[in-house]
Amino acid sequence: MRTKHQSRRSFGLAGGVVAAIMLVVASITWLVGTPASAETPAERCARETAAYNSAWAQGWAQSNGRPASEAPPPPVPYVCHNPGTQTPTTTMPTVTAPTISATSTTENGVQPTVHAPTDIPSPTVKNVDPFKTTPVDTTVPTAEPRDYEPGTVGPLGKNELSACKWNPYDCKRSFSAGDKEMAESESIKYFPLDRYSSGDSQQDAARHCIWQGLMTESSNADFAEKMANAHEIDKPSGEAAGTMDMYNNVTGRAIGLRNEGNRAAIISQCVDAARKAQFWDPKKGPAPAPNGEGLIYIRRPNS
Repeated sequence: MRTKHQSRRSFGLAGGVVAAIMLVVASITWLVGTPASAETPAERCARETAAYNSAWAQGWAQSNGRPASEAPPPPVPYVCHNPGTQTPTTTMPTVTAPTISATSTTENGVQPTVHAPTDIPSPTVKNVDPFKTTPVDTTVPTAEPRDYEPGTVGPLGKNELSACKWNPYDCKRSFSAGDKEMAESESIKYFPLDRYSSGDSQQDAARHCIWQGLMTESSNADFAEKMANAHEIDKPSGEAAGTMDMYNNVTGRAIGLRNEGNRAAIISQCVDAARKAQFWDPKKGPAPAPNGEGLIYIRRPNS
C-alpha cells in the first residue's frame, strides 16, 4: 500500500562533495607551508599539483565509497603561486543542494514537500509470505498502546484483541476501511443462496478470501495472517472447517498482494475463485495443499 529516499541521497551527495573539498583545502595548506628544498619553481608546481589532485581523489573516494582511481578531476584546479610575492589561496566552490519541486511526487504519489515525516506512519513490512502460518501471541499487554482505543474496532475475541493491541495502526486501518463488513456483504450478494446453508460453502469461501485480501490491502499480509489465525482460535468451527478457512485465507492474502491499491479487483478475483472453488469431502481424504490461487468448500447450498 504504501519509499521516499531520493532527496536524502541528493543531500548526502552534496554533503560528500563539500567534505571532500574541505579535505583538499586542508591538505594544500599543509603542503604549501612545507616546501621541498632544492627544487625549481616548475618542480614545486608539479609536486603541489600532484599532491592536490591526490588529496582530492582520496577525499572523493572516502565520500563516495569508490576507488580513488575513479575520481573525476577536481572541480577547482590547483593554481601555482610564487610564495615570495603572493599568498596562495583556494576558493571553495558554492555547492547548492538540489531542490524538490512542490509538484514532484514519489512513486506512491506522496508529495514530499507537503507531508512531514511524522505524517506518514510506516506500517509493517508488506513483502511477507502469504503461505506461512505463525502462532498468535496470546499475551494481552497490560498497558494500552496510545494509538489504540478500546471499543473502536468492533467485537473481537481474546486473541483477535491481542493482535490488534500489538498492531494498533494496522488494526485501525483495516477496521476503518470496513474490510470485514465488505467481505460479509459482497459474499452474500454474489452467493445469496448459500447464506441459508450451515456454512463452509462457496459463500463462506468467498467471504474469507475477500476479508483477507482487503485486510492485506488496507494494512499488510502479516497482520492479516495474524488476525486470521486469531479468529480461528477464538471462534473454532471444527477441524475440517478450520482447514478450509485457512486454505482460503492463504489465497485471499495472495490476491491482496497481487492487487495492492485495487480493492475492486480483490473482490472480483475472490468471487471468481469462489465460483470455481473445488469441492472437498473431508471423509475422502486430506485437503489439497494451499497454492494461493484457488478456493475450497465442503458444503453445498441448503446442505
